[in-house]
Amino acid sequence: MVSPHLFSYIAGYGLRTNYTITNMNGNKVTTWVYWHVAKNDQFHIHVQDSPEVTKDRMQVIADVILSNKTIVVGNETYYVGWSGALQAISHQNVKNIIPFHFHVMKTSPESGNIVIKLTNLENPDGYTGYTKIIASNSQHQILKSVITIYHMDKLNYPQLALIVRHELGHAFGLLHSDNPADLMYPNIQRNLPYVSKCDAQAIVNLYNGTGMNKITC
Repeated sequence: MVSPHLFSYIAGYGLRTNYTITNMNGNKVTTWVYWHVAKNDQFHIHVQDSPEVTKDRMQVIADVILSNKTIVVGNETYYVGWSGALQAISHQNVKNIIPFHFHVMKTSPESGNIVIKLTNLENPDGYTGYTKIIASNSQHQILKSVITIYHMDKLNYPQLALIVRHELGHAFGLLHSDNPADLMYPNIQRNLPYVSKCDAQAIVNLYNGTGMNKITC
């Protein structure tokens, strides 16, 4: 079960997030986009090396990506890691390949399909997490996603896990949820800090080419 202390600690912080989707020229993309990957190809999620990337923080990020653990709240099952959530839907027949074979490491250059950056700097608009997605709007294809987590000096490990988990949803192609209890709600104050079955199903809908990238829970 989830610790009530964890919920109160996260709720009291008021984490705010946002994202942008642009093409290679920097123009805003308004259509739905997703990753085009080949079956069994490794999907690289790399953390850019910086003084803020400690061993413990790297482990927190790795767990958010690779963990297969589940959390049961009431009658609902939630996933600690995106890998576990996506494995749970792997039996479904999906038109396009969902990124699955994750490779996680710390790198110096900005390499990887998804890049995660940690910084003590503050975002000028007050966001704790921000995801920039570069995409080809004509092919609905994500080319690269860059996640930046701000004011790391003020975040504890559960908060870091929560914001990275949320931003990865954007990096895979999901938009925000209208449900304040969902992980993908933009202002993270009262929500469950794990990937829900609804979030996983939204990935299925998106990668089926339906044009549905908004989460409805």
